[in-house]
Amino acid sequence: MPVMIYHIFFISITLFSVPVFSLDEGYRGTLSLGPEPRTNGERMALGLPPLPPKRFAEILAKRHKRPTRVRVHGRHAAPSPSPVAGSQGQPQFKKLKVTRCEDGAALGYVARPFHNRVKPFGLTPSESGALQVRWQGDDAGPVTLLMKKPASVREPYLGLSPNQSDTAIGSGSSDVLKLVASPRDVVVPRSNMWIVNQTQLIPYYANDGGSVPQLKFMYSPAHDQIAITSNVTTFDSMYTDSIDVTLTLL
Repeated sequence: MPVMIYHIFFISITLFSVPVFSLDEGYRGTLSLGPEPRTNGERMALGLPPLPPKRFAEILAKRHKRPTRVRVHGRHAAPSPSPVAGSQGQPQFKKLKVTRCEDGAALGYVARPFHNRVKPFGLTPSESGALQVRWQGDDAGPVTLLMKKPASVREPYLGLSPNQSDTAIGSGSSDVLKLVASPRDVVVPRSNMWIVNQTQLIPYYANDGGSVPQLKFMYSPAHDQIAITSNVTTFDSMYTDSIDVTLTLL
């Protein structure tokens, strides 16, 4: 009997690159086409407004020369369909509630990791044992999820990681990803791969060739594993007790 081999991708805690900042251009003034009137009296005689305070340009320049976030997209970043407002992320930590798509029944919360090792994420019925995350990133693309009190300070981010060398998902390939703990943004695992649509968490994964498969959250009660798949049939064949679920930030 032929042996079927499936590659698994895990949701993991991952590390990120340093944010990039730039300075806006300062006050430029206006271009004059002739000699400027030197006094407010001369300007009023010509119907011009009075001069601003002498240090106005300097004050205005300082006001404009503040760091501004620059959008830094991944290799295959794509816009969010309807992200939470703001480009700096969500400052408050939120729990990830898991509900069954079929009837909206609450199954519990994504459980926080208790061990300093890579491990698939499962569920907990209590809020006290729930994983807490807040998202960071630009509102025009995938964001990262920083975990509160992670099992390892070197692995503070939630991301995806395959269990084998094949990192592609989709038709004829791995098809399944799972939630695990891992470090910041590297090729594998990846962390900059979440879209926040209002309060709903949507997985985003771009293959090296540029294709972006449609992904769904799944849960296996027998294995207590939350997973992501682009092919529900493939996942069901591996985990016959699988449940189609959604993750919501609360």
